[in-house]
Amino acid sequence: RALSGLREEMPKGDCFNYTLPPDSGLDSSFLLAGYSLSPNYTFQREASCKLDPLSVMTEKFRANIRKGQKRIAVEPNEDIERYMRLYVSFCKSRSLKEVIDYEAVRRVWEACRARKQAVILTAVNGAGEDIASSMLLWDDHHLYNWLNCRSLIFHDYAAISVLFLNAIELAIKMGLTFDSDGFSSLEQGIYTSRLGLLPKLRMDVSITNSKAELKTAFRDYTKALIGQKPKRTLLKLQSVLSDFRKPQTPTPKMILRNEISSISHDSQFIFKNGSLSRLPGS
Repeated sequence: RALSGLREEMPKGDCFNYTLPPDSGLDSSFLLAGYSLSPNYTFQREASCKLDPLSVMTEKFRANIRKGQKRIAVEPNEDIERYMRLYVSFCKSRSLKEVIDYEAVRRVWEACRARKQAVILTAVNGAGEDIASSMLLWDDHHLYNWLNCRSLIFHDYAAISVLFLNAIELAIKMGLTFDSDGFSSLEQGIYTSRLGLLPKLRMDVSITNSKAELKTAFRDYTKALIGQKPKRTLLKLQSVLSDFRKPQTPTPKMILRNEISSISHDSQFIFKNGSLSRLPGS
């Protein structure tokens, strides 16, 4: 009833999104209340695991990290502006600047730092230059590897792996489960699985009032954004392009026109009174 009530209280055209923790057991309740569910995955190292973090990694990753540790230093810090400079440049280079709310990142950081539940790990090369960075957040049970970024000027691909190891070691020291955050598919988490982390299924739940209301909201937004006349022009253009893409059924007139075109340079034929015939003697 509570989930159905939330749906009824949603504003017109609004939507609700939430990621359930692994093994929450609430997915069926959301489904029965009319919410949509989609799978999401995270990769974790349980707090109860007593194995050395390097021992559970693949041999290639162990070698890569050990080589990286010789040239990379990791600096724990709370300098959000230092982090954001690297993070913004990383997002812009990957065409993500339009979908990232940078101010929201700052607000989350400040809220967690005020509760002493956040730290930034920065990987630095021998010249003292920042080459990668991770923002870590935690609660009473999990340490989350929330946001990673790296420099595209200094292409040291071992840096992120070194940061992962340091984050895992911090989780072990704090007695917390290390959580690599979310992936939409297991394939996207191949990298973290090679670090010895185990996959966990969790569900994304979402809902809108109705498709019709969402469509209405989108139409109203488009009209407000570009005006009524440009909107009609776009719809006409869409209609023309749609018709252009549709395969056309040949009409008798089109067939005849094509035949005339194909033999227009052939002196053995003549077109007269709506029909084709051979010239005498051909």
